[in-house]
Amino acid sequence: MSDNKPNKPGNKPQSKYPVNMTETPFPMRGDLAKREPHWVKEWQEKKVYERIRRASAGRPKFILHDGPPFAN
Repeated sequence: MSDNKPNKPGNKPQSKYPVNMTETPFPMRGDLAKREPHWVKEWQEKKVYERIRRASAGRPKFILHDGPPFAN
């Protein structure tokens, strides 16, 4: 028996991917080096950082100590 079935009106052609790949609006690759400059420009135009700073004005400072205070 062969796995190749003729394309009948009800049959879908086999996918080029060997696993079930769901379709999403997200790109398959991150391409951070290409996409990040656009994001930074958009944030600068919208003044995102300045708006965050204004919204947090007057609040007590918060310090996040990331990691242990010693080295092994």
